[in-house]
Amino acid sequence: MPLFTPDAELSALPFLSKHAGRIGLVTPVAEMDLLPDTLHTPGSTAFSGVLKDVEVIPLDENTLDQLAVKSHEKLWLVAASGGEGKTLNALRAACPDHRFAGLGEALFPALVARNPGAIFDRLPQKTHCRQITLIFAPPRSGSSFVADIVSHVTGAKTREHLRNEVIEVLASSYKFNRAAALRNFLSIVTTTDGQASTKIISHFLQDYVARVGGMRLVKQVFEGVAVRTIVIERDDKVAQTVSGYLASRRGIWHLETGRDAKRLEEANKVGYDFDKLLPRYLGYRHQSYVLDFAREIFPDHMALEYGRDIEAGDAAALGERIAEFLGLPWVPGDQPKGRAKLANEENDRLCAQFREDYEALMGRAP
Repeated sequence: MPLFTPDAELSALPFLSKHAGRIGLVTPVAEMDLLPDTLHTPGSTAFSGVLKDVEVIPLDENTLDQLAVKSHEKLWLVAASGGEGKTLNALRAACPDHRFAGLGEALFPALVARNPGAIFDRLPQKTHCRQITLIFAPPRSGSSFVADIVSHVTGAKTREHLRNEVIEVLASSYKFNRAAALRNFLSIVTTTDGQASTKIISHFLQDYVARVGGMRLVKQVFEGVAVRTIVIERDDKVAQTVSGYLASRRGIWHLETGRDAKRLEEANKVGYDFDKLLPRYLGYRHQSYVLDFAREIFPDHMALEYGRDIEAGDAAALGERIAEFLGLPWVPGDQPKGRAKLANEENDRLCAQFREDYEALMGRAP
């Protein structure tokens, strides 16, 4: 499980190590044996390495006796794959003066929201999410620019929360209250006036549907919340393919600063590789059908097309349209600037070469 994997993006280990004096761990010893040997001495309740200072209480017949003599100031993190929710309820009932938080229910959503310190608050917070803006988009479609505008309009930081490790946790056999986790996530990312937003890239949506299931869980959590949806498409799949190919090879996805522009100038020329471009092209074509899933679930969505609505980078014009769609005021001034395109002569050359090679292989233009 990535939450206890040292090099995972969502690893809880650095946070637990940093706050070892404020957090303890309640977990079955048998589950600790699943941790890497660098973190745990097998067969015991002793941590080593980055977790050496974290106090642990094994979950057994003596758990309540051990908790009885512990400080009420410490937050106890509960990790129990056999049923985190039941364990939390039992501990809270037996030790009402102690504070408990679930690894999946509380720390997981806080890590996804990039605010792990939120578990020290009593979740969910009182701020109710009145409206959430969902941005569905394929890669290399200007979604970061749209996210910047949505952040400006709503005041809610629009991030890409649904990623591989989030899906891995949601699809795992670890038993925790996923609805409660999503509600806690919403409470963390919601602004004081009830706005939240997130960006969902098409291939992660595809993986979520395949590994986790449908949208029943999401609909359950969003009950009573106004959901506004923006769906972005990029019709020119060849240009999208080359853009993604070059960004991946260069390691430069956006030009936001002069330093980024200098890095692009210094980047080595990327060679043409049809065998690598073709599967990316076919993947992007398929992901357009995946976005139909979002269009069907949210038929009242706002449709944007990269070439028509986004490529020019006119934040003021697009911002006014998005604000009107969201039912919020548009306040000009310190609005986001259009993100510079990475297009250049190399893009055009690779696009032309790919079109030629594709037609030679398939007998028709892409």
